[in-house]
Amino acid sequence: MKITLKTSVLATLIMCNGWMTQPASSHTLEECLVDPVGQEATHHANCINLANKTGDKKLQFQLAIAYLSGTGVPEDRAKAAVWLRKAASQGLADAQYILARMHYFGDGVPQDYAKAAEWYRKVALQGDSAAQYLLARMHYDGDGVPQDYITAYMWVNMAAASGDQIPKDLRDEILQQLTPEQVTEGQKMTRGWLAAYPPRN
Repeated sequence: MKITLKTSVLATLIMCNGWMTQPASSHTLEECLVDPVGQEATHHANCINLANKTGDKKLQFQLAIAYLSGTGVPEDRAKAAVWLRKAASQGLADAQYILARMHYFGDGVPQDYAKAAEWYRKVALQGDSAAQYLLARMHYDGDGVPQDYITAYMWVNMAAASGDQIPKDLRDEILQQLTPEQVTEGQKMTRGWLAAYPPRN
């Protein structure tokens, strides 16, 4: 009985002082990037811990995609948004774009056009033509941003400058709202922004 009691007390003291630790994860960042879920129950938990510890934006994005698609884990769009936000805050364009769409449609997060525009703008400034086009549409419609036809014209021109095929209808709609002077102003804005933020090729 004395041995059992002493052992129990010693174990309690060790645990209370933080001397007992879990075995270190054997999963590397590279392994988690390849598969953030894995077959073993501990693999996913270890990858989450690694993502939190290292702050690796690519791993954070991989975890988000797993939750979005329900690959190896139950689909959870709210959890996906949490991981997307972590990666997006570090400038990962793909994460920013998906998070913008989620805010726009209220998918896994409250619908918020202003936040959608904010994230689209971050991607657009990295030369993403899809984000530039959608940002043009939001400025044209006044969704989440003040309605501004000149700015909408600038963004649609930015998208076209990338060389990607974009719908022509929006540009035509915008031009119908502009005076010749405003068209000139929009073209000047486009040249300035293209110099500062060239297309991503």
